Amino acid sequence: MKVARFALVGLLSLLGACSSKSAAQATGASADAAVPTGKPCATGGPACLKNQQICVSDGSREACASCPDGRYAKDSTTCAKIPGTMVHHNFGVYALAAGAEVNSLCQSWSLNNDTEIWVNGVELKTNGGYHHSNWLFAPDTKYAGPDGAWPCADRGYSELQTAVAGGVIFAQSTQAKHQVQKLQDGAAVKLPPHAMIVGGTHLLNTGAEAIDTTLELSLYELDVKDVSVPLAPFRLTYSDLTIPPRATSEFSGACDFSAAVPNGTPGDLDMDLYYVMPHYHSLGHSFHLGVYGGARDGTDIYDLGAFDGEAHGAPIDPPLSMRGSQGFRFSCGFENPRDKQVGWGIGDQEMCVMLAFARSDYVFDATVATGAATSQKKDGTFQYSGACALLALEFARGKGSLGPDAGK
Repeated sequence: MKVARFALVGLLSLLGACSSKSAAQATGASADAAVPTGKPCATGGPACLKNQQICVSDGSREACASCPDGRYAKDSTTCAKIPGTMVHHNFGVYALAAGAEVNSLCQSWSLNNDTEIWVNGVELKTNGGYHHSNWLFAPDTKYAGPDGAWPCADRGYSELQTAVAGGVIFAQSTQAKHQVQKLQDGAAVKLPPHAMIVGGTHLLNTGAEAIDTTLELSLYELDVKDVSVPLAPFRLTYSDLTIPPRATSEFSGACDFSAAVPNGTPGDLDMDLYYVMPHYHSLGHSFHLGVYGGARDGTDIYDLGAFDGEAHGAPIDPPLSMRGSQGFRFSCGFENPRDKQVGWGIGDQEMCVMLAFARSDYVFDATVATGAATSQKKDGTFQYSGACALLALEFARGKGSLGPDAGK
């Protein structure tokens, strides 16, 4: 059954930016913002929920509907308020010329927080132009200079160095205009005092006319007494993409997290998986995450279908214990109708990445950097795979940061 969807109600110039903190549950929306209503859906609920939407029905037709600002799709029928105290920032308006593409533009927001912030939810809003963006946190002295937009190279921005100095907080789905990352109740990512939010953004205007882009980010903070599980991020990447022309292909890796843990027990990963968010571009038609190793080897954890420009990312509810396993299997599938091979990159190239959050004593970065063709399925799909290289850094769950004092 096809499920309809309701529409979401060369140099950049910064025109203005502001920040605020409020206990309100919505930003930029009226207090009586309409929540979609209708009869329960018979079949379309799961498909809508994959896109962070609820499913409504008029009795004869089912349709996916987006939740208003300050709310998230708690299940396929409920737009619930995002709990917690909202800390909001408006990054202002930017002029993006027709056909323009800007990679390497960083955005920063100093939180000016004297105490830690426990983040249970993140909400992003944009009117378009932001192809994707990755959001991290670091000490507010890491990238000295005014908040707002700046060329990443001017302050020596490095995503890896930022993650080591602080951590990862959020990643935008490709071309999503409204996206909510709502962790399970009691789960949170901890931002230390005097933190800065830093986003590496990729802007793309495929239209024939210039647009004024907007970007807003809201953090939803829990009181420390309400936090039961501090979460650590990890990432899976297949970077050696060689997507063949006029063909369907699949790129997969099996990553042994347990073997990367110093003094750990191989085959027994001490981790509970809480949240996943895959990322690929317009040629992507599938993403799969499964268990690697042990008695549950090959067990499905999460699947996502073809690229659709909608918001993705979902909690694993209940959280999945990875004890008795080595780690994760993952794959990205692509359909390439073009006459040329497509590789890793921005613009008309592709990516295969997944950000996740877990209860873990370590942060992991797992990458298949060198792959090769392995076989071809009966349906014609070309298969590629490669060895998974892992970096494991100790994570201070009580502090929410990485560094030499982790675990103390």
